[in-house]
Amino acid sequence: QLDPHTLAFADLSGNRQYISVGNLADNDKVHLFLIDYTHRQRVKIWGTAKVVEDAELIRQVMPGGVRARGERAIVVS
Repeated sequence: QLDPHTLAFADLSGNRQYISVGNLADNDKVHLFLIDYTHRQRVKIWGTAKVVEDAELIRQVMPGGVRARGERAIVVS
């Protein structure tokens, strides 16, 4: 969470299809579903997203213990 109304996560290197980036180029509307299977709860987040290629922000939002490289950050507000 960057502030009370904005969150960000790293877009990790993968199969080089750039699906997230391509989708956001056409439509910045996003719906995120965060699911806690253990407690059978979910949170739905509706907002707009943008791709940010800032090395410091990518480092900040990288999950711990992940070997993949963060290529960009996705910022949702």
